[in-house]
Amino acid sequence: MKFRPILLSVIFLTSYSFADMSQNMSGQLTESPYEKDSEVEEGKESPFVSGNVQNDEATKFKKNSGVIFPPGQASSDWTNNVKGDSPFTYKGDQNYLEFKNNTIVKDLYKVSDTSWGFSYFYDTYDYKDRNSIYTRTFESDSADSVQAGYLMMNYRYNMYRGPLDLFFQLNAGLSYSTGKGIFSDDGSQSKANFNLWLLPLEFTFGTKVHVGRYVGLSVSGGPAVAGLIQNRSDRDEDEDGKNLRQVGYGYSAEGSLDFSLSQIFPSYGIYLKNNSEVSDMTFSIIAKTMSLSNFNNEDIEITGTSIGLGFKFEVL
Repeated sequence: MKFRPILLSVIFLTSYSFADMSQNMSGQLTESPYEKDSEVEEGKESPFVSGNVQNDEATKFKKNSGVIFPPGQASSDWTNNVKGDSPFTYKGDQNYLEFKNNTIVKDLYKVSDTSWGFSYFYDTYDYKDRNSIYTRTFESDSADSVQAGYLMMNYRYNMYRGPLDLFFQLNAGLSYSTGKGIFSDDGSQSKANFNLWLLPLEFTFGTKVHVGRYVGLSVSGGPAVAGLIQNRSDRDEDEDGKNLRQVGYGYSAEGSLDFSLSQIFPSYGIYLKNNSEVSDMTFSIIAKTMSLSNFNNEDIEITGTSIGLGFKFEVL
């Protein structure tokens, strides 16, 4: 019994020595597999410590690799790359936009019954009277004459729309001419200026043939009435012959080649629709013939054919 304390002391010292030399004794558990996971490897820092994410291999990503970045690490280059390549994005998708615009303007084609427009005609008409005064005054180079041409406004109502349109059109316009008087006996130029205003009003019926959505051919004609105002500078306002006003009548007719700018250029057609009530805009090359006579004070006749350009706007 005397040796028992000594024996216990020897066993305790032996166990301590083996543990200190990292040697396992019989029945001793090795280190836990869970214990190793919780330790920080030497030379590497924990990915869960704030500010050390960049040192963790599991959180390193290559830019533009197509992977999803963790919060706070998204790359704008990756975002732009996806937007450029994706078939479902807006960027670079002009073909889709053009197809959509074509569809919209096609649906707007021939949906309106009314249109407004204007046109300009170069004045190549003949002005005739009994003594050829108008010819010498307004068509002579020696008279320093100026013919400003015809500016016409028009309103069209389509009574029927289809491959062949039927319409009524009202035209109203203004023409101005000026020149020096020419003496008939010797052909010398006077000091008096003669001014001539013509205000035609035309009531026409016509038809338009559509050659597809882009081009059309229009013809129209009907009766016309015109007011004529003549003024001369060599007489006082209250003197007879200072101002001469009269009315004549006749007919007019025209044919045009029409180009639908809204259908040819869909983006422009969409712009017009979004910023106005214009559903279609047309550009026209026009040939116009006119014959006016039967003026009440003088034997005057205005006849001929002229070429002009015009625009027409169909409104909803």
